[in-house]
Amino acid sequence: LNGVGIDNEMYASHLAPNTVFDPALEQTHIDGNKGLIFSQIASMLTTSNVTYQPTGKVGYVFNPTRMQIDQAPRPKNPGLPAQNDISALVPCQGAVLQDNDAAMPCGGGTFSVDNGTPVFEFQIKGPDEGIWNGGLTVETTKPNALGVSDGNFAGMQLQHFHEGQWHTAASDFNQSFLYLQAGATITTNDPEPGRWRVALARTSAFPLRVDIDFHPVTSEMSPGQAKIDVSSMDFFKELNRYVPKGSKLAKIPVETVATDPAALSTFDSIVVVNDLGARDYLVEQLGLTAEQASAYFANLKGFAEGGGNLVLTDAALRTTEELGLVPGGSVKEVFSNTETTAGNYAFQIANGNITYMNPEKYPLAKDVNLPGAAEQQPGRRQAVEPAPIGYSPDYGMDADPKMPNWTIAKSTWLGACGLADCMTASNTTNGNAVNLGEAKLGAGRVRIAGVLFPDPIYQPDDTNDYRFGLASYALTYTAFEVFENLIDYRRA
Repeated sequence: LNGVGIDNEMYASHLAPNTVFDPALEQTHIDGNKGLIFSQIASMLTTSNVTYQPTGKVGYVFNPTRMQIDQAPRPKNPGLPAQNDISALVPCQGAVLQDNDAAMPCGGGTFSVDNGTPVFEFQIKGPDEGIWNGGLTVETTKPNALGVSDGNFAGMQLQHFHEGQWHTAASDFNQSFLYLQAGATITTNDPEPGRWRVALARTSAFPLRVDIDFHPVTSEMSPGQAKIDVSSMDFFKELNRYVPKGSKLAKIPVETVATDPAALSTFDSIVVVNDLGARDYLVEQLGLTAEQASAYFANLKGFAEGGGNLVLTDAALRTTEELGLVPGGSVKEVFSNTETTAGNYAFQIANGNITYMNPEKYPLAKDVNLPGAAEQQPGRRQAVEPAPIGYSPDYGMDADPKMPNWTIAKSTWLGACGLADCMTASNTTNGNAVNLGEAKLGAGRVRIAGVLFPDPIYQPDDTNDYRFGLASYALTYTAFEVFENLIDYRRA
């Protein structure tokens, strides 16, 4: 839509639950949102044309492979009704005595405890039974006064049983008991017929009312599966819109890298993204011979040794092994399972040593510490937004697919880099794996960024909905600054 999005979390909302209206507190929330909206409008009205002038001549090795998914229409309701709603006060009867006691009805579902987890199972019907469920809403509530309960409701998950196991389609969890949350709501679209259940948090206190409302139409306007045609290479093409004529980033075919080292020597910086740093990808996917693949890496090495700046991102960190810069097996693909699965740079590389506070010493961290920047931990900045390119923004049960983050062991990198301050960030605060840094190679440089251009991924399931399409890349402002720093280089 080319629109501007605003997302913010209201302060003190956990101290004064939003189900209770406090005029003074709510006015501060309103004023805060108005300030954000006004600032966005002012920015759009006053922003001038932007020009980006790269340092030196920059090229990028071009990957012709694109992810392409055809557009598909959304099935329409042929005029069938939704199934009857379900309402039950749990705990209610189990399967053996289903609905025999009018005082404790399960309303068409079944209550049980599965390995300590209270669950309310129900069946979603389909067209073969004369039913069409375009969507459903699950609402779980506790006894409350004016929306405030005793705080002993931790949350729930909506799960679908297929391929022999339960899969979480959506969840709603209370962030803190300070919210005194009286319930939770989950909405999903186009639920498949079959077995479904509401899994309640083990710490939830009963009784709880579970209401399941079925809708004959969906709650969204998506026409179906949007067409997808994406590649991380689009970043360079779109960046060139802002680069003056004569300074634009140049596309370098893989074959040129393998056969014409003289052509590489005309560049100050060359960027190699992701799988273009993997020998097997060059041979099996792009059709190079084994000899051409060897020449490809030899020519990249010669480019750096001759005074060029070789920039390696994401999985292309494996090129450092091909260059002989680090031993084989030094490059690792890691995933975060705590706080967020989004790739990040942890600029605090030792206790109290935050590299972006000293950009003269750590040039790859230049302009990262801009006014207003936020971080959950000192020095840790998110590099890529996961959702636009198909990765899960969650952690724990809903963390798939996880965004990869490529690293090199700190001890290995420090031993090979040949520079006094060659580590700028790791993947965790004070971590032992480098994901942003530079090394000396001959008369030139090799610079690495372990998370910058993850390939878009398409893995639709109960949790991940790709019908609205994917983006080709999703850099945060931090990653944009890092990219500029990576190619800030001119041959001596």
